Amino acid sequence: MITQDLLEQYRAEKSLNIPENMKWRNNPKWVFKPGDADYFVVSGMIQCVDATKDYLYDAYTPLRVSPSAEDHPLIEEAVREIRQSSKDDLEFAVKANDWCYRHIANPVRLHPDDSRTKQEHGNASASEEEIARRGYAFCSSLSRVFAVLCQMGNVPARCLLMYRINGTGHAACEAFAKGKWRFFDPSFNIFVRDNDEEIVSALEIHENSDLAQRAREHFRRWQAPLMGTDEMRNYDYGELFWQFTVANYSLQDSDRFFGKQGRCP
Repeated sequence: MITQDLLEQYRAEKSLNIPENMKWRNNPKWVFKPGDADYFVVSGMIQCVDATKDYLYDAYTPLRVSPSAEDHPLIEEAVREIRQSSKDDLEFAVKANDWCYRHIANPVRLHPDDSRTKQEHGNASASEEEIARRGYAFCSSLSRVFAVLCQMGNVPARCLLMYRINGTGHAACEAFAKGKWRFFDPSFNIFVRDNDEEIVSALEIHENSDLAQRAREHFRRWQAPLMGTDEMRNYDYGELFWQFTVANYSLQDSDRFFGKQGRCP
C-alpha cells in the first residue's frame, strides 16, 4: 500500500545513498535554481526501490495524455514527421529518441572549447521549444524535450535521474509503449534490448546485470569515441543504473512554466 508518507520518505534528496560531498546541491556547476523547470522535475523525483517500484511502474504516471494549450511549432513539426513514419507508439518513441539526439547536442559530447560547453545549465529555465531551437542542452533539460515530444505524439513519457556509485548522475527518460515502460536516453541515443529483442525499462536494467552490461557496451562502442573529453570517453554508463529516480513532467507542467499563464512558483 503506497501512502503519501511513504512517497515522501523516498523523495530523491531524502533517500538516495550518495556521499554528501557528491550531491548535486553541493556542486555549483549542476545546481538548478528554484523556479527552473529542471529544478521542478528533480525535486519531485521518487527513488525506485522495492517499496515503490510497483507503484512507479503501475500507477504513478498517467497513461492518458492531455493535450498542451500552447504552441510548439518546431516540436509539433517533429511529431508530425515521426508519427507519419511510425507504425506504432514504440517506433515513435525510438524515433523521438533519435530526433532529440540528432537535433540537440548534450555539451558532454562536445570538445571543451566549443562555446556550447560554457553554457552550464543555461537551459534549465528554457522551454522545450527554446531548447530544440537552440540545439544544445544538458541531460536534464534534454529529457524534458523527449517527454514533451512523446506526449505531444500521444505517447506517455517521464523523466529519470540515475546515479553511479560515486554519486555522479545522468538524466534520461522512459516512454510507455505496447503495454510497458521502456528506457530511452536522448543524450546518447541509447535504449537496451533483452534476449527477445524487446526494449526494456530502467527497472529491468537496474535488476539485471546482463542488461546493464549491454547498456555499458552500447555506450563504449557507439558513443565513447564521440565524446569531447577523456573522462567521458572512459565513462562507465552501465553503473548509472545503480540507483535511479522517477518524475512526471506533463504537457500541463510545461504550459504552467512557459505558457501564457506564467511560470510555476
